[in-house]
Amino acid sequence: MGKFEKRIWIALVLVALVSFGFSSRNFLGAYTAVVPNSGGNYIEGIIGQPRFINPLYATSSTDRALVNLIYAGLYKYDAEGKVEPDLAENFPEISDDRKVYTIKLRDAQWHNGLTVTSSDVVYTIRTLQNPEYNSPKRIDWLSTTVTAIDERTVQFTLSAPSGPFLNNLTLPIISETIWSKLSPEEFIQSQGNIQPIGNGPYQVNEVSQLTDGSVQSISLKAFNNFHTRPSYIKSVEIKFFDDAESLLKALHGNLISGFGFNQFENRVQVRQSAKGLTIHQIPLPQYQALFFNTTVRSLGEVRVRQALNTATDKSAILSEVFDNQGLLIESPILAQQVSNLPEPTSNTNLDEAKLLLEQAGWFYPEGGNVRQKGTQQLKYRLATNENWINLRAAEMIIEQWRELGVEVELISMPTRELNEQVIQPRAYDMLLFAHKLGADPDPFVFWHSSQTKAPGLNLSSYANNAVDALISEARATTDRTIRDEKYIQLHNIMKQDLPAIFLVQSVYTYAINDNIKGFSVSKMPDETVRFFNLRDWYLETKRVLQKN
Repeated sequence: MGKFEKRIWIALVLVALVSFGFSSRNFLGAYTAVVPNSGGNYIEGIIGQPRFINPLYATSSTDRALVNLIYAGLYKYDAEGKVEPDLAENFPEISDDRKVYTIKLRDAQWHNGLTVTSSDVVYTIRTLQNPEYNSPKRIDWLSTTVTAIDERTVQFTLSAPSGPFLNNLTLPIISETIWSKLSPEEFIQSQGNIQPIGNGPYQVNEVSQLTDGSVQSISLKAFNNFHTRPSYIKSVEIKFFDDAESLLKALHGNLISGFGFNQFENRVQVRQSAKGLTIHQIPLPQYQALFFNTTVRSLGEVRVRQALNTATDKSAILSEVFDNQGLLIESPILAQQVSNLPEPTSNTNLDEAKLLLEQAGWFYPEGGNVRQKGTQQLKYRLATNENWINLRAAEMIIEQWRELGVEVELISMPTRELNEQVIQPRAYDMLLFAHKLGADPDPFVFWHSSQTKAPGLNLSSYANNAVDALISEARATTDRTIRDEKYIQLHNIMKQDLPAIFLVQSVYTYAINDNIKGFSVSKMPDETVRFFNLRDWYLETKRVLQKN
């Protein structure tokens, strides 16, 4: 073969190879798809120490987050914060009187290989109902009876219909075989509270502790026999930090892949432009409000409350105090929980506020700078805790109201003292504090007139017969459409009545490495349920043939 023929042959081979490459790429694009593959390791940083990785005792955000990785309940929350089946095969069969819930269990295993049965469900509920175990969840189950119909069928009987009850069924289940051997005293001291055997998507692999007993990290591995499918990410490591500063140092040193916070609990600043991170901001059913004690004579006047609300620049508080990590609200009814709620507006208008006070008979005395009516003056004491978010918001509001002719003295103290000395006896004119609602929008404990005394949390001592009726009607039905209608009516009443100035709804800021895919949570009943979705996250991918 001559040189010329050889060159032509080489050129033809190169053309063929290039053509094959393009054809292969076109084939891959047309007939295959990229899908998640198993593998990889995710490391999350959490501020705080685990103490009770046990569904019956977990109250801290650290414990509850770990419980949601290691345990499963009959139901869980999906990416939009709605309840969906987990250990249950389907949604419950509910009796005509809405009091009896019958649930079938799917085939599921504990991490030790035993089968999850209805006896485990019954044991979990009856144990937390037993006052000897002193579970903080007990109050949610006092009016419920639970029975095992057969090995895979469980039945709950309520004393009265309850709209929020389905949320109770997201409680993770513990194993009767493991825990029933322990007395109440042994139960709370068990090593199983730190090295649990659960039934969730991940199982404990290793717990790393220092000599003083503090936990440095917990290593988890995907549970291969999980009842839906194994998680894509094969291992998860949770590292524990004392404060935000040390956590951020670990992030910048690439020692963790992600972390989360909300401004009410940890003041952390992470910019959307942070390199290598995707920042998610997810609304939480938690809000900051300034509660008026409506038993105080002047604060019992609607126009005074309306004037104070109109003079409050909520947008400035959101920007300066929350670093825009929050949402403006107008009532205790939140858009993430109720459909078709009107968009909130922020209409700060000092002139309108002054006019409202004057219409109510509040004027400046000669030479004075505080409005009065007769012998009454617009002077108040505003109480809050020592949380920076609440303190700074209170200071801004006091400054804004000064121009209105209202004088306010700020009183702050540690949360425990505030609760015992001020909140429980309702010994305040105003209180700036946060309400944490939970998964269901039911505001009974916060706004029904029967809850004006401790331990009720109607912090405004607010009483309105129409509001009471709407709250009672909404919590007595499981019909979502009817409940939404009642809550929108409630929203409209409270927006006008203003027993409190509803300031900012909290968001959960979650920063995770760009390499992590599959995070799709848009709403959460609380920050700890972000891990319900972790079984769908992935780091690795593969190509598979597409089905026609």
